[in-house]
Amino acid sequence: MGRDAHATSARDRAFDLRAADADAMSVITARDEMRSRFAFFRITACLAALTLASAPAFPAEKPGCGCGTKIATRENIKPPKAVRTYLAANLTGYEAVSEADYEEVWLDNQDLHWTLQADFDGNGKADYALLMKKDGEVALVVVRRMNDGYTHDILEPDLCDIPVVATLRIQPKGHTNIAAPDATAAEMKYFWNPAIRIGILETDIDLRWYWEEGKWHAI
Repeated sequence: MGRDAHATSARDRAFDLRAADADAMSVITARDEMRSRFAFFRITACLAALTLASAPAFPAEKPGCGCGTKIATRENIKPPKAVRTYLAANLTGYEAVSEADYEEVWLDNQDLHWTLQADFDGNGKADYALLMKKDGEVALVVVRRMNDGYTHDILEPDLCDIPVVATLRIQPKGHTNIAAPDATAAEMKYFWNPAIRIGILETDIDLRWYWEEGKWHAI
């Protein structure tokens, strides 16, 4: 009986030692995992800091600019009745391009836009950019909302001769690369308000019209 008790006690001590070793290994494993996670978070934070440091600085707002993001930007929206009435009274002979002009185009109509709504001049009011037809030519017309009504600008009087080759897009406010597709370096430009981007299908034409310092500019 004494030998049996002694053997049992030895087995218990061996079991306790193995359990202690397992506990120690668990502690070491948990500690290593915590160190790995801490190192991962430090690396992630450093990468984020480098990204922010290399990003272009956000410029201070200019007086009279920066309201352009307060108006919803929309594509292929039907202008309100007041705008349509203004166009009929002030642009005799012009007809707004519509979805019917693109029925035979090979691209999905979701990729084609002929009317844009945005605050292009930053005065806090909705403006409209439209493709319009007259005498076999397609023009880019912008109707801007003023305090006392509307005004308009014909930015591209003879953009193309058939609507289906032209499409409009909104260039969001902020920094963007305006370098040519074959350029070897980026050319950053800050847009204070949404701008109008014009594409001609199956060409590398990519025009932008933007409002700054009280007038339109093209790049």
